[in-house]
Amino acid sequence: YYAIGFNLAMIFELLIIFVNLSWYVMIYKYNYEEIKLTAKFYFNIMAILFFPLGAISFKEDILTMYVYYAMLPLGYFLFYSFQSTIKWTAYMVILVFASIIVSYYVDYSFVFEDRYIKITNVVNICIFVAMLLFYFSFFKSTLNRNDLLQEIHHNDEQGENHAEVVSEDENKEKYTKLYGEIIAYFETHRPYTSSDFRITLLADKLNSNNTYICKAISECSGLNFNSLVNKYRIEYAKQMIREGYLDKFSMTHIYTKAGFKYQSTFNEIFKKMENITPREYLKNL
Repeated sequence: YYAIGFNLAMIFELLIIFVNLSWYVMIYKYNYEEIKLTAKFYFNIMAILFFPLGAISFKEDILTMYVYYAMLPLGYFLFYSFQSTIKWTAYMVILVFASIIVSYYVDYSFVFEDRYIKITNVVNICIFVAMLLFYFSFFKSTLNRNDLLQEIHHNDEQGENHAEVVSEDENKEKYTKLYGEIIAYFETHRPYTSSDFRITLLADKLNSNNTYICKAISECSGLNFNSLVNKYRIEYAKQMIREGYLDKFSMTHIYTKAGFKYQSTFNEIFKKMENITPREYLKNL
């Protein structure tokens, strides 16, 4: 586009690059569930940016631009159900036809030489293949991570990886002691108030490992690590509500101070644990 001097298309391409790089940083930094919270926003932004490029490209017979609309449902399927993906695909089809219709009403004149059209088509196909490889690698890494967690859980239950065979009573005593240290650390330092708090950080602070931490929490509380963290976060949020924080601060201040990044997550977990929404809880006080 730069070589052709097609400034309008180049602006949209640069925006697409910026959005993709920003989201790639999130994928690298955050876990699957946190990424999922931003996925719909990302795909909607990409669909909007592709729309003018689709109209421009159809006008110039660069039809390979529409392979990007095939790419979006594939990425969408990584995060959401098959039924939702079908709806999203229908949305993409509507956008494709809309961009074709719009192209007939766009009044501009650019001269695309045949060689530039061929180059652009090749580049579009290469980018499409690269994105397919990226989606595949991301999907595969997610499966591998889940398989690893299942394997760890299985090994914990069977005790196959323990260097020493210890009695059930000794195991119970060990996990009970570790669980006491976990609770003491939670009560004293409130690490759960940080949205970046992870099980690896807890294991490091207690000179333990992720497997023992998970096992201790499961054996002594019947919860997993995330459930325990969310339990403390919700209790802390409830405490702030009871103490009248909402008289001075917003609900956003409450849930972020409790360790939640997003209000949707806070509301969902609060209702799951308390059977009412935060607003209903406030009214009932």
